[in-house]
Amino acid sequence: MPRDSQFLLIALALTATVNPALARIEGEPLSCDDAFISIANQTEIDFYSACPKIHNGFGISHNFTGPFEAPNVTSIPGRFNSGYFGPKLKGSDRVDDGVTSISMPDLENVGGWVLMAYLEKLTSVSFP
Repeated sequence: MPRDSQFLLIALALTATVNPALARIEGEPLSCDDAFISIANQTEIDFYSACPKIHNGFGISHNFTGPFEAPNVTSIPGRFNSGYFGPKLKGSDRVDDGVTSISMPDLENVGGWVLMAYLEKLTSVSFP
């Protein structure tokens, strides 16, 4: 594989990864304009559902389990993602995502990409 291709593959993998550490410093209050929002629990869904516009990237943490519904969110100027960029490799210890459904009934605009991949427990997706 040419060196440029290897670099591009690494850059894409890092970009597509949802990392809760990028969301905010632990202990800081939640904010609609956090740099990257990685939803890990129902409390965070409830908070961010009150934000009509998510100012940057928005995603579902690998540790999230159950249904994900974010009503009232109408705009995500950045990207929305859930899951992984590639399949789980044999012997990997990565967490299998537990999200079972994704619904954003009021979403009108996503400025970046929407990525949902390798979500084995996902049974439904609903956007307007």
